[in-house]
Amino acid sequence: MVYMLFPIAVIGCLAMAFNPLPAAIDGITPSEITADRDTVPANPTYQYRIIPVANNTYGYEIFSGNKKIIRQDCIPTVPGNKGFATKEAAGKVATLVISKLQQNIFPPAVTREELEKLKVL
Repeated sequence: MVYMLFPIAVIGCLAMAFNPLPAAIDGITPSEITADRDTVPANPTYQYRIIPVANNTYGYEIFSGNKKIIRQDCIPTVPGNKGFATKEAAGKVATLVISKLQQNIFPPAVTREELEKLKVL
C-alpha cells in the first residue's frame, strides 16, 4: 500500500513545482498583501528572564513585548543539554541574542567563539 502511494505523492509534488501560484487570489495580488501593523512592531523591545533548569543550572527566555519568542534551556553549540553554570553567564548570552535580534539577524544563532569571548565556556 505504501509503495503505491509514494509515486502519487512524488507526482503531486512535481505537478505543484510546475504550476506556480496564481497571480491573484480573490482579486488580491501578492504585492497588495501587507502585514497587520499590530502584529509586526516597527521597533520591538526585547527583554530577557533568567530561568532555573535541570541540575542547578540556568537558561533564559527572551520576550518581545509580552510574547515569549525564545526559550534556551541549554548552552548553544555545546553537545548535550547542560545549562549555564551561573545566572550571569545566561544573562550575557541572552544579551548577545537580543543585540542580534535588534540588528535583524535571524535566526540569532550563537557561535562557540562568541561563547568563549563572553567567557561563558
